[in-house]
Amino acid sequence: GLGWSETSAQAMLTLVTITSIFGQVGGGYIGDRYNKTRMAGFCMLGHAAAMFIMVVANTGLLLGVAALIHGLSWGTRGPLMMAIRADFYGRRHFGKIAGYSNVMVMLGPLIGPTFAGAMSDIFGNYRGAFLIVGAIVGAGSLFFFAARKPELPERSTSEIISS
Repeated sequence: GLGWSETSAQAMLTLVTITSIFGQVGGGYIGDRYNKTRMAGFCMLGHAAAMFIMVVANTGLLLGVAALIHGLSWGTRGPLMMAIRADFYGRRHFGKIAGYSNVMVMLGPLIGPTFAGAMSDIFGNYRGAFLIVGAIVGAGSLFFFAARKPELPERSTSEIISS
């Protein structure tokens, strides 16, 4: 909507990707030192903030800020999610749990662009889509803030030795 060329718009995706790489390295470091669920909640709030910035963005600088926040949040959240799964559920069923979780995570990139495109077709811009996605993601942060490690079920000594 700002009249950018495709190349200029692509630069924002590149910024998201580069900052995501830094976030991935930082996410591992942060996850080893701080409460992982709380940090993941803050990452979700970062995604929401980026969406809300996109609603009001009228300059390349604001779009760059949104891309930077989104990329850092996305990258940081990835290692935190893997570590949370391991902390909460251990190694025994890690692959199965990660597989189901990743399906849920991929629903956003699968549905989001189609939803945003439909909103743009109907209303002439993406603001409504960014507002709705930002609100959903912001609300999703509450689940991370509320998450607690589940209690392990009682197991016999023979089960513990065999696993």
